[in-house]
Parts: sequence; C-alpha cells; structure tokens
Amino acid sequence: MARVWNLEADLRSADFLHGIEQGFWTFVDRAGARVYMRLYAADGRSYLLELECTRYGDEALLGSFVTEDSHQCVAAAWPRGNGVFQQWIKPDPGNLFICWDQDRAGIGHHGNWRSNEAWKKTGNPLVSYLDFMRQLLNNPMRGYERLPAKIS
Repeated sequence: MARVWNLEADLRSADFLHGIEQGFWTFVDRAGARVYMRLYAADGRSYLLELECTRYGDEALLGSFVTEDSHQCVAAAWPRGNGVFQQWIKPDPGNLFICWDQDRAGIGHHGNWRSNEAWKKTGNPLVSYLDFMRQLLNNPMRGYERLPAKIS
C-alpha cells in the first residue's frame, strides 16, 4: 500500500520530536506550506532553514537558509565550508541552493535525480532532510567551516 504523505503527522512524529529532544533542531514556525527550523552546528552557531513543503511527499522539499528577521534567502544566511561542504551547500549569491537528491532545487540542477524519487524512500521526508542538514553542520568530514575554539 502506498504511503499517504502528511506534513502534520510528520511534524508530530516520534523521529521529528526526538531530533528536538536531542537538540539537533528546533521548530520555529509554520506558515502554510513553509516550515521554519533552527539547525545547530557543532561550533555553537545556528541557522534558520526554510522548507517549502508544497505537495509534501509527492515532491521533494525545497530548502533555503534565510535571515532571522525577514526570512530572506541571502548568501549571508548560508553556512560556509570547504570544497567538500560545497558539494551540497551552494552559498553563491544569485545561485543559492542545496545540491542533494532530496531537495527540489538540487533536482532542478540534476534532472536525472527526479526519477529516483529519493525523498519517497526515507519514510519521513522532513526528518530525512533535517538529519542530512544536521550531519553537514556537525560531522567534520562534511567540511563545515567551524568557528575557532575559544581558549581560556
């Protein structure tokens, strides 16, 4: 039987709530099909991620890092990293997108990814997306640019 996709249910799911309890992410707001989540990096910085969820489950999510005050997608709101990190996070002004087979913009840049429908294979597209972002911001092998540690 095909899964019935339901954003409301996934926002209340045990996996989503577990991420909140563990301090991986925080639910900030929802405005219709847009969900705003705060993601935490290993160096103490946080980023506001807007997930555009139109046709949730049937289509991939569209993620963008946005400003706190006006929710504008500008380069300054995006995390930075080395060449490994930039395989996924494209922080170039005028071409801001997440290059991943479960992101609508990434699929737009790599049309061959659409037929794979990777976002449908995860069980909970929202948690899958957030967990991928958490890994990018916390796993040193993913190349995130961390703030230098403070030495007392």
